[in-house]
Amino acid sequence: LFFGFGFAKPVPINVRHFKKPKRDMALTALAGPCANLALALVGVLAEAILELVIEANPDVIAAGSYGYWLLFVSYNFVYVFYMLNIGLAVFNMIPLPPLDGSRVLLAFLPRDLYFGVMKYERHIMLALFVLIWTGLLDTPLAFIMNTVYTAMRTVVSFIPFL
Repeated sequence: LFFGFGFAKPVPINVRHFKKPKRDMALTALAGPCANLALALVGVLAEAILELVIEANPDVIAAGSYGYWLLFVSYNFVYVFYMLNIGLAVFNMIPLPPLDGSRVLLAFLPRDLYFGVMKYERHIMLALFVLIWTGLLDTPLAFIMNTVYTAMRTVVSFIPFL
């Protein structure tokens, strides 16, 4: 609040540079969630490596030791890192304006329906805030986040040394 940190500012995009504006806008909107998912996958991989370290060195992680606290802090950092990125990706893919998911969904809608939805963007955004504030999105988002995490753990489990 005091330093202007944390306020979402849309990335300026010049649609005139797109050859196919609807398709290219959808691809541009997918860039952020895909980056979040890639970072989350790196975090899940780091978690799997930390688990290997913990299994291989049970004496290093004796309760209260320096190794224990180092692994504890590292593991918690990695957990917050990947869950935050999964959460951002899942939340941004909600198909409601102004989120990225709406740009992807609207790429498949006819032009008149697209502009019909976009003229209510402010009202939809207000409804989205109400859904967030009341907690009605918590359960579905948590389910999707856990599903994405499980899928990532499955992908990481195919790596031979893990």
